[in-house]
Amino acid sequence: MVTKKKGQTVDHYHETSKHHHPHGYAAGPGYTDWENQPDSFRTYHPVTRVALPLMADGMPTGYEQLFVPGSVQSLPLDRHGLGGLLELSLAISAWKEYLGERWSLRCHPASGNLHPMEGYLVVPTLAGLAGGIYHYNAMEHCLERRFIPADGAAWDRCFAPGEFFLGLSMIPWRVTWRYGVRSWRYCNLDAGHALAAVGYAAAALGWRARLLSYVADGCLENLLGLRAPAFDAMGRGMGEAEREEPVMLVGIACLPQEEKWQVEPLVQLAKQGSWQGYPNRLTPGEWRSWPLLEEAIRKSRKPATLRYARERPAGPPLLMRGESPLASRLIRQRRSGQSYDGRATLGREGFLRIMDRALVRNRVVPWDLLPWRAQVHMLVLVHRCEGIASGVYLLTRDGEGLQRFRQQSNPVFSWSIPAGTPDSIPLYTLLVGDCRKLAASSACHQEMAADGVFTVAMVVDMKGALQQGGWNYRALHWEAGVLGQMLYLEAEAEGLNGTGIGCFFDDLLTERLGLLGQGWQVIYQFTVGRALVDNRLTTLPAYTLPVD
Repeated sequence: MVTKKKGQTVDHYHETSKHHHPHGYAAGPGYTDWENQPDSFRTYHPVTRVALPLMADGMPTGYEQLFVPGSVQSLPLDRHGLGGLLELSLAISAWKEYLGERWSLRCHPASGNLHPMEGYLVVPTLAGLAGGIYHYNAMEHCLERRFIPADGAAWDRCFAPGEFFLGLSMIPWRVTWRYGVRSWRYCNLDAGHALAAVGYAAAALGWRARLLSYVADGCLENLLGLRAPAFDAMGRGMGEAEREEPVMLVGIACLPQEEKWQVEPLVQLAKQGSWQGYPNRLTPGEWRSWPLLEEAIRKSRKPATLRYARERPAGPPLLMRGESPLASRLIRQRRSGQSYDGRATLGREGFLRIMDRALVRNRVVPWDLLPWRAQVHMLVLVHRCEGIASGVYLLTRDGEGLQRFRQQSNPVFSWSIPAGTPDSIPLYTLLVGDCRKLAASSACHQEMAADGVFTVAMVVDMKGALQQGGWNYRALHWEAGVLGQMLYLEAEAEGLNGTGIGCFFDDLLTERLGLLGQGWQVIYQFTVGRALVDNRLTTLPAYTLPVD
């Protein structure tokens, strides 16, 4: 822990931001101030803009190919490749329209469709692109050049052939505006979704993406130009634009050599060149301060840490599908269901495939992104899966987690393995019976949790995880967000839909299962089923840009 003083720890923030019961929600704004809603698109002015081509429609990669290392021929690292990477990860996927109102959807979901994440490319000189640091403008699918190196040759020497970096930042106010003190959780779940989206997109191009988890926040914010004077290069004053927080740095490689990813030399060179542009103000009026949330942000800042050992056991072969949709189509069609039909079913094979994809394997997307051992486990509430009895199950994603969970669990749990489950999938039956009411009541009485084919509650050993430092609180939510993105895409591949659920009563499920007080905390919920389609909404294309 960072400090033991009450009110100053990350776990204090977690406890205070809990929803306890229908009359005990975490503190929020109290009303939705629509006139003060932040813009979901950050831009910089004046800067040089570089248009990106739209590549996704011409990409032949099948979704199942993403999980077979070496099966996708690597595209060159150039402006076209970067356009494809961003189009399948951080870009707009479609526009929706109803009664004259329009809003955008993106390839990765975000709490309330508020999208706190921003993306930055750190690149050498490429075909069609000068070396430097660029902000990704999702509205126009273009790059905004923010940093020009003083010595272009020295800058380029910091990159191994075929390597570059993608940095992610966040603007918490976009989410805090609506959700109040709980929004720091949501922002970090959104970060995990965005990270996974980058990993899937890189795999579709035949590239590799890795989270460089050893990089300190201070190093990252200097590299991405998130602090004065770089953030406000035109000298307008820091009070005019909403603050961005550093999140993570992802190394991406397009060639099969050993990765180098030298970060520190780039940080030093970023102090010697010139920064361009100032950020737009997102909020018409004033933004409200939430001291508890601000304290959580400070106490979860990440220092420089040692690199994790990368190599892992290969693991058993994946359960593969016979037919595979195009990866680009499946990624862009992902939607968050608002309500579910309550009748759809999922076959045993499909259910076990989804459970199998949640397990960590070396060099298999999305888990090749994360260097640490799995910290998030899945309580699975099964409603309508053929050949799997209704009830509560545990999918443990790490052997040590299983041991701790079993030692602390309710003695009534059966710990049997469902018939027909492969030995490679550590799925255990805890309780058998109709658990739809439990699913809905734990999810703030949202019926979608009962109307899906199954609901997942992602649980962590919070006490043990925070012994590594307050910054690991963010990492827990990133991992849960990666799991959520996996569930979205796997649901789509099975002909179903998914919805991430951030509003849930934190202790209800662990209390009902006899785990309350044992350190296990639910940090995210998710439901899979067949979403009801609202035919009143019109779907419009994401972009009308010409294909380059």
